[in-house]
Amino acid sequence: MEGSSFSSSLYIVKAISPVHSGGAGGNYIADFAIQREVSNHIPKIDASSWKGSIRQAIKNKDNNKWQEYAKDIVCSDLKLLFFPVKTALNSFVFVTSKKILGNLKEWSLLHQINDERGIITSISSLASVIVGEGRVLATSTTPWIHIGSCPYKVQTLANKNRKDTLVKERIEILANLIDVPKEKIVIMNHKDFCDVVTYETEYVTRIRIGEEKTTEDKHLFVEEYLPEESILYGTITYFENILKSDGKEQAKAFIEENMPKQLQIGKNSTLGKGQIQLEKAEYSLKGGE
Repeated sequence: MEGSSFSSSLYIVKAISPVHSGGAGGNYIADFAIQREVSNHIPKIDASSWKGSIRQAIKNKDNNKWQEYAKDIVCSDLKLLFFPVKTALNSFVFVTSKKILGNLKEWSLLHQINDERGIITSISSLASVIVGEGRVLATSTTPWIHIGSCPYKVQTLANKNRKDTLVKERIEILANLIDVPKEKIVIMNHKDFCDVVTYETEYVTRIRIGEEKTTEDKHLFVEEYLPEESILYGTITYFENILKSDGKEQAKAFIEENMPKQLQIGKNSTLGKGQIQLEKAEYSLKGGE
């Protein structure tokens, strides 16, 4: 339909410092909690926070152009794809779940995205692999992985089994997409994953200082942060402006030319918090035509 065509670009977003994009109120630990999905309590970053950071970065370069194209640009929420967590060996792994990977496919259908190279389809097919509670799917050769304070049994992938070989290949595709070693990727049961992202976020206790350089009443407060190295994904969608025949392409060119590779999002920028790195995926996703 005329005026309804659009194109979307997929972005992989990596937290290069802890991020506090605040939600409403606190939780049982923090006075200031991070944003989470209402349905499953998984951390996210609201679209308004992301677009606001883009606006702040771009309008300093060309505010008039930003005002012209802002209404034609739609940012999605930044959804969690991988959550970094420390293991008992003092290394860390990137954990995700079957449902998170399956959601990637549902998200692409919701946005009418044409996955021409089949990358999203290959990755989301990992959602069909059975991973029981207390178990994880990984290419690790160790029989157990201790994540946080809990041990998880590693489901063995046989080298000569065709099905397991396909699983390994798809894990490698996923690793290439987010640019991490495949040995670091761990796929969990969704219930276990929800427990990890609930209890393994970062908490920082701070002291509020008054104008007279003394502590104020109720001076101690706790902030929750999405950990450094967290990996999220989201899209920027460019809609056709009915007043301009090539408005979609102009908006896309303007954003991609002016958007920095690194943005600050959320609070405490003067403390080095909220630094994220954006990397456009290698392929452009097109739909709605």
